[in-house]
Amino acid sequence: MSGNPAELMGTKNQDLGVTLLQQAVKAWDVDAEVAVSFFEEAEPRGPLETMMVGHMAAAHSYAMKLMAEARHSMNSDVEKERLEMAQKLIRTYTSAYEKLIKSRKGGNQNVRVEHVYVGEGGQAVVGGYQNEK
Repeated sequence: MSGNPAELMGTKNQDLGVTLLQQAVKAWDVDAEVAVSFFEEAEPRGPLETMMVGHMAAAHSYAMKLMAEARHSMNSDVEKERLEMAQKLIRTYTSAYEKLIKSRKGGNQNVRVEHVYVGEGGQAVVGGYQNEK
C-alpha cells in the first residue's frame, strides 16, 4: 500500500489525494485497501485521470450490484429495470475506457501516403505481393 495518497492519486497536493481516495471508498462502498489497490494498478497520470478511473470503477461496481439484484429478483419488472440501469452504466464505463485509452495514447494517428507511378504497359500492385515459384 502506497504511503502517499497524493502520489497514488496522481496529484502533488496531499489534501486532494486524500479527498479523491475517500470519495472512491464511499462511492464504491469498499475498504480503503481495495481502492488503494485499484489505483495502484490503474496508475493514474494526474488528478483528472484519477477522477475518470474513479468514475469508471464506480460505474462498474454499481452495474455489478444491479446485475446481482436483477438475478435475485422475484419481480420481472424489477429485474428488467435493474438490467437496463446496469446496461447504461456499462455503456458509460466503456465510453470512459475508450476515452482513457485515447488520452493515454495521445490520440495520434499515423497516415502513410505512397505514390505509385506506372509507366505505359506496366502493372501496379497495391498491397502485399509474393512471387510463388
